Amino acid sequence: MKMKLWKKVLAAVTAGMLCLGCAGVSGLQGVLGSVSAVLPVCAAENDTAYTVTVPVGTRTTQLTYTVNADDTVEITDCENDAAGDLEIPAEIDGKTVTSMGYYSFSYCANLTSVIIPNGVANIGDNAFGNCEKLENITIPSSVTNIGDRSFAGCENLTSVIIPNSVENIGYSAFDGCTSLAEITIPSSVTSIGGNAFLDTPWLAARQEENPLVIVNGILLDGTTCTEEEIVIPNDVTSICGFAFWENHMTSVVIPDSVTSIGSYAFSDCGNLKNITIPDSVTFFGESVFTNTAWVTYRYDENPFVIVNHILVDVDYSQCSGKVTIPDGVTSITEGAFANCQMTEISIPDSVNSIGSFAFNGCMALKEIAIPEGVTSIDEATFYGCYNLTSISIPKSVTFVGNIVFCNCMNLSDVYYAGTPEQWNAIAITGGNSTDNVDNYFLVTAAIHFADGTVTKPADVVAGDIDKNGDVDSTDIYYVLYYVANIAVGNDGELSTKQIAAADVDGNGTVDSTDIYYMLYYVALHGAGMQKSWEEILAK
Repeated sequence: MKMKLWKKVLAAVTAGMLCLGCAGVSGLQGVLGSVSAVLPVCAAENDTAYTVTVPVGTRTTQLTYTVNADDTVEITDCENDAAGDLEIPAEIDGKTVTSMGYYSFSYCANLTSVIIPNGVANIGDNAFGNCEKLENITIPSSVTNIGDRSFAGCENLTSVIIPNSVENIGYSAFDGCTSLAEITIPSSVTSIGGNAFLDTPWLAARQEENPLVIVNGILLDGTTCTEEEIVIPNDVTSICGFAFWENHMTSVVIPDSVTSIGSYAFSDCGNLKNITIPDSVTFFGESVFTNTAWVTYRYDENPFVIVNHILVDVDYSQCSGKVTIPDGVTSITEGAFANCQMTEISIPDSVNSIGSFAFNGCMALKEIAIPEGVTSIDEATFYGCYNLTSISIPKSVTFVGNIVFCNCMNLSDVYYAGTPEQWNAIAITGGNSTDNVDNYFLVTAAIHFADGTVTKPADVVAGDIDKNGDVDSTDIYYVLYYVANIAVGNDGELSTKQIAAADVDGNGTVDSTDIYYMLYYVALHGAGMQKSWEEILAK
């Protein structure tokens, strides 16, 4: 069966060559359709996964799991047709189960009851999301974290007892649990994400008692509050994300007991003109005041909305070309500059914190320098900054989060203020090697150290245009697109290193011959024939 794949590919490439020869870019869509019909996009290989058979209802199901570095177990998947009552094992092969992983039981629509074993500390994001028939869930006293959307859409869940070990309940954790009328929330819970209990009878009942729903000093919801002038009580310490979303208030007074305000807390409150914000607030989430009259008035004064030395909002229409953040700003909030079309940005030395997604999608940004004092570069900060070619990183940085440099295909130079030893000590999500998929473009760039030494970028790999470690249909897409554009006089939109990788036959030109060889290579490998480039080019 595998041998049929490369024959189909060769038929597709023949049609592709004819289209490229006569139609240029206008024929590209048909070419890609032909190729994608027979070529799967290769996925990155993750940690070794294992399976175990466990009883569920009147039959059995398979759980997929991985073994962590500390020899504990994370459950990562369950068969979607699992039905009835399930007791998750406390140990597998003598190893303690400590985590319900991301999406591990999501969409197991026929599970009716689940017992999570003692020893589990983490219920991951979406772990039991959309388990529509789930009526009972037992959460043990070992759990400290209930992740984002962990039980969202569990329509038949009627009651939940959260043990007093839990400290955090994530965003939309029980959102859409339309039968959930009873929830026990202990005093140990100090953080609750936005919309955690949206569309539950429990929240509706609390709203009827008081439109300002407050638990453990956390203001969960004020969307039903009809007062035009709202004064938040003095016992509130934090305001949840989406707490007042689309409320019609005209003014709000926030007490000096509040230290944090979650993402979108006052977003789309179009009539909100007056806001009293105390100095005690040291954290603002993403887009807290977006689409309010208050923030619009602030834009008239300055494109940067700064509160308590925190840059909380930006007028995108005024942020193009070169942008300079004012001195004195200490923090840039999540998503502050997302999708801005600036080409340069100057960040002052006063900044010591940059939020997740802060520069996500800034496709025109070419260079950036992170100031000394910033200790972490958080999730997706530069995701999709396609034209970013260089970045300066201070030696104060000790952590680089998930997919920070994903799709930064042109990143070629990293200027690091420390030593090679300090660079290697940075905790880079995905690892500090070329096996890193999440931050591949960071670890394969040239690293320029403070003493003048340079670690050269990883060697160009023939055919690997997107630098994900494999030659696959995505790489062929890029080369087809490049050749078609060049044929009609357009920019091919590949970097120098990408062009070198695309020139698989090494003749100095990327053309239909290279596409043929790439298709042939992928077809053979897909059919299980691990031929090298040398063997293929010798044909």
